[in-house]
Amino acid sequence: KAEWDATPEIGRFARIHDPEGNAIELWQPPAE
Repeated sequence: KAEWDATPEIGRFARIHDPEGNAIELWQPPAE
């Protein structure tokens, strides 16, 4: 399950885990 934290000025972040249990952090820039 992805955990999203939306902040309009910064963008959106998510931390997921791959099948091996490694944390992967994703970042989506804010919409222009």
